[in-house]
Amino acid sequence: MPAKTALLLLCAIAGLAGGNELVLTGIFDSLPPSNYGGAHDMVKHGNYLYAAQDGGSIDIYRTDTSPPTLTNTLADVGKYASGLQVGNGLLFAQFATTVGVYNIATNPESPILLREVELRSASCIRSGAFRGVTVSADHLFVTCYESAQNYLVIFSKNAALTKISTTQIPGFFSSTKDMVYDDGKLYAVQTSAELQIIDVSSPSTPVLGPVMSVPNPNVPGPVRIAVKDGFLYMSTTFVSGMGDKPAKIDISTGAVEVITVPSVAEGCRDIELHNSRIYLACVDNGLVVLQEAPGMFSLLAHRANDGSSVGKPKSLVVEDSTLYLSNNERKFAVFSVPTANPTVELIGGNPPVVKPVVGSFVEDDVSGQRWEKIPTWLAGSTVHMMAEGSSGMSMKMTCPSNSGNLPCTFYVTFHNCLPCSSAMNGGFPRGLLDAGFEAGSCGPKYVPTFMGAPSEMNPRPTAIFKMEVAAGEAPVIVPVMRDFLHVSVFVQNSGQQCSLHHDEAACSGDAQCRHDALKGCLEKPLCRKAPAPVRTGNGMGAPKCTCFDPPSLSGPR
Repeated sequence: MPAKTALLLLCAIAGLAGGNELVLTGIFDSLPPSNYGGAHDMVKHGNYLYAAQDGGSIDIYRTDTSPPTLTNTLADVGKYASGLQVGNGLLFAQFATTVGVYNIATNPESPILLREVELRSASCIRSGAFRGVTVSADHLFVTCYESAQNYLVIFSKNAALTKISTTQIPGFFSSTKDMVYDDGKLYAVQTSAELQIIDVSSPSTPVLGPVMSVPNPNVPGPVRIAVKDGFLYMSTTFVSGMGDKPAKIDISTGAVEVITVPSVAEGCRDIELHNSRIYLACVDNGLVVLQEAPGMFSLLAHRANDGSSVGKPKSLVVEDSTLYLSNNERKFAVFSVPTANPTVELIGGNPPVVKPVVGSFVEDDVSGQRWEKIPTWLAGSTVHMMAEGSSGMSMKMTCPSNSGNLPCTFYVTFHNCLPCSSAMNGGFPRGLLDAGFEAGSCGPKYVPTFMGAPSEMNPRPTAIFKMEVAAGEAPVIVPVMRDFLHVSVFVQNSGQQCSLHHDEAACSGDAQCRHDALKGCLEKPLCRKAPAPVRTGNGMGAPKCTCFDPPSLSGPR
């Protein structure tokens, strides 16, 4: 029997609802056994899953094996980590009265504790199992509770953990159950049944914003929240006569919609929003997947508690097409979940680091390398960053079928200043052209690392290659012909294929398309410049291409 058929049959026997919405791909134990109760918080970074266990340790699992394997336990922590965050090659852990930072860039399996600092004082503590910690691109936000008052402490998101400011959050005997960052604001749900919104666009002077009532979040156990498109989603609330149900809150008006259907969505400890789906870990009812439509929520899949793969689930994390679930049976389950988003894979290498493009630069948290001066027309795209690869690998780009039948545009960019970069550009100039990409010269600047930090001294020119792929078409595969240093793929959903526009107005109104009087609606060409002579050395004037010894290639990270 083919492996795929056997897997689908296994899922049917297990009673999986929702077809391919939740496909069980593995179960593994939470070890050592002293970690009773499973993981209450998890974060994913590269090929590793970091789990904060009820027993007090932080366990590290390698996820590129099947099933994932425990590689290390930070048992020396010796204290309960209530929340974890990652960023800039660092792991941040919130303890009782302190926050610690670990280096996971150079040795993700055995990270070194770089620094541990008090939140506000030795008496300012986090409350119970609540997760009062979150991050932005540059800052770490942590809350703590002292003398019946709640405080927000802001640090720089770096190894030094420089403390920037401390702000008292209004309300007596009220602490933070969960907190998320979105677009310059913090959203903190308090045990006093309030949502506190804080403007942290200027971290040194946070501004306390509006406070709105929310359904009582002071239910037993954790409450998790997520923010999307102006709405806040709570994993569980308590409403008289309705029980412990999830809720959706309009941040602008405070209007509350309690999610009462389906009935299995009750007593949920964690929530993730991913690819238009709502994933809920419900302690008594198992793993629940909802889809939202105007005015209603529908059940896409439900996997009930079974004592093994789903046994009183506590926390979950979703990345790309994989969901990791921790339960009270001291086990983890791994599920594949649908993705309607374009994907980029490095076959034979490590998974790319995926980031949204929200400004003019973006950084690879794993390698520390970054792209700067990103063209404005790439704003809103998603970048897939790959650091170091070898000949024999291949890059695979897929535009899956989706409800709107939207095509995808892939922009591949890498350091390319011939002949200086020939030894580290992966041979992509030839391979991409052979695959049907269009070449341009308006790529962002590539900034490599030097001694562990981005080197602003040598931003390097890049080439950019563009290709539009229709939804559901066969994946585009480009071979890696030789070692490369760093390559990234910026991906946009294009709206419509340019060739499908039937009139000039529709064509001209699409940022991806241009109208030609003879040929109709065509893709806009990439910008090009006249080729400049290759110059080397350090003579007068800035050379167009300076040959230098590139950073050493150590093989796939």
